[in-house]
Amino acid sequence: LEGHGESRRLYSQYVDDCRPMPLNFTFGQLVDFSWMARATRRGAHTLFYSDTAAATNYSVTLDPTTELPAQLDVLPWVHLPGTPRMTPQVRRWSFTSAIAGAAQSATMWTVPRPGCLDPLPPCDGGRLKQRTNVYLAHPHQYVDIDDQDSGDARGDVAFLCPDLTSGEKESNGYDTVSEWEVEMDPRWGQYRQCNGYPGLCIGLERLFVGRQIPFGDPDLPLSGQCSPHAARGSWFSHPASGRCPSATSSANCSWRPVRRVKSISIDCLRKLGFVAACRNDLAEHGALRFKEWIYNRSLPIFEAAFASDMPLH
Repeated sequence: LEGHGESRRLYSQYVDDCRPMPLNFTFGQLVDFSWMARATRRGAHTLFYSDTAAATNYSVTLDPTTELPAQLDVLPWVHLPGTPRMTPQVRRWSFTSAIAGAAQSATMWTVPRPGCLDPLPPCDGGRLKQRTNVYLAHPHQYVDIDDQDSGDARGDVAFLCPDLTSGEKESNGYDTVSEWEVEMDPRWGQYRQCNGYPGLCIGLERLFVGRQIPFGDPDLPLSGQCSPHAARGSWFSHPASGRCPSATSSANCSWRPVRRVKSISIDCLRKLGFVAACRNDLAEHGALRFKEWIYNRSLPIFEAAFASDMPLH
């Protein structure tokens, strides 16, 4: 975080993979005390401030002896479009040795230009578009993949298994998984994390399809943007501004959806034993899921469901 008030800018870096972050995309993780001078008192030892730019309410309890912060409650109220409204959860920090005074002037982190300030260059993958089948989870009423994230079969299973076994689908509104045949330029760009319908995406790439290994990997440059990682699968992001308007157009575009192959409800996958298999895979090898492929029970069920002759539904 740099700057103050309306001039604040937020950046996130994972090893060498850097992106600018919208202030209201941090879901309550942004702890910024620059607002305290503008806070209102609520009681003798409580300060309150509503940060509209970050979609977050802050409440600080002061130590009655020192008048320094003793406890911070952060309540995010951001709501992603097209997703169910959930009851926000307060995040709380306690401080045992707060120190009053001006912040240190030394810069702890220099924001790198590549990724955070300038788009990363695409991979050198040739210009011939390739047809690939990708999968994505979504609410059934939203079927477009513009400004959405997808994965190959392994990439989507690596996303779905921890998501469905932790209950995260409830907050995202997922009830369906769709398979799409997509034509994509293999000059991959930086992967953008997209949420909501229509998608709100993090990252500067506006033309090329983004790519990375699921959840990133500090041992791969740029989280695997240009690295081979077939065993663990790939995630893709599909920028709406990079979509080709037709099969014959190729200038200033990098991808186009050819057809939606099939959609399967998550309840159907559950009945086929997919979620139970996910739970078993994670119970046995969950500690390795960010470094190795672990979903050997789950993947065959997922692939068989989409390979079957069940109709699109």
